[in-house]
Amino acid sequence: MNIHKRALAAAAVAAIGAGAAVPAITGAQVSSAKTQTLHFFDKPVSISLTKAGGKVVSHPPYPQAQAGDVLNVYSLDYPGNHSHHASHWTMSTHLSCTFAQGPPSCIGNVAVGGSLLVFDGTKLVGATGGYQGATGRVLSNKEIPGADDQSDIVVRIKRR
Repeated sequence: MNIHKRALAAAAVAAIGAGAAVPAITGAQVSSAKTQTLHFFDKPVSISLTKAGGKVVSHPPYPQAQAGDVLNVYSLDYPGNHSHHASHWTMSTHLSCTFAQGPPSCIGNVAVGGSLLVFDGTKLVGATGGYQGATGRVLSNKEIPGADDQSDIVVRIKRR
């Protein structure tokens, strides 16, 4: 398991977020449904590990993360899953995990349809735009074997 997935598995998150859903969100539109279950394929485009001393490692092989290190992952997300997804991404994600003695602490920021979703671990803790006041959580995050940090993610969001 690579460093990105170790961090995410340990924190029970991965490219956290709420993506373009099928069919809840298409393109940049936010559905008016009260509860949405969002399915998306997360494909990292940039990963870096900043060591506690300030050295940035931005390509494999990544060293084992230690207390004080910070992992940053930037991804593009596609409606669907790894085997059946849209041909164009409709949202983007930034995940930042800070390592400590136990599991890392991860915050995920997801831009979707003119809105911003903020996750602390697997819990939706803030949102703007069409999702302001929403609650939710990541239901599952499955790493795609042999796919360089790619994941299928399912999120449930309840809007006010």
